[in-house]
Amino acid sequence: MALLLCGAAFAGELKLPDSPVGKRFAKFVEVFNAGERAGFVAFHKETASDAEASQRADQDVGAAKQTGGLKLHSVTKSDETYISVLAQTKSSGEWIQFEFEVAKEAPHDVTNIGVRPASAPKDAAK
Repeated sequence: MALLLCGAAFAGELKLPDSPVGKRFAKFVEVFNAGERAGFVAFHKETASDAEASQRADQDVGAAKQTGGLKLHSVTKSDETYISVLAQTKSSGEWIQFEFEVAKEAPHDVTNIGVRPASAPKDAAK
């Protein structure tokens, strides 16, 4: 995995890799920050059955409401199918490491989402 030092923001937002996982993650974060169930269902229907998309959407809505959305800070690791991003929750300001993995083959189904606590980066606003 290539270690990327992508701390610089582009137009106020983190520039994500132009890769299958980067594109899917960008779309997921857009839907996540909107927090609407219909958006999650549509996102997951691209790669899953209606029932599975509905189940995934219910889980994601709960996480979106709990966090208030995400502010992306930096990409810590990335390749074609895996990305790890340091992010901050909008509701509490808690720092998290957000891991997102997709299938190698199109349409790049989400195969894993992981979240764990993280330390604030040195350049974080106090």
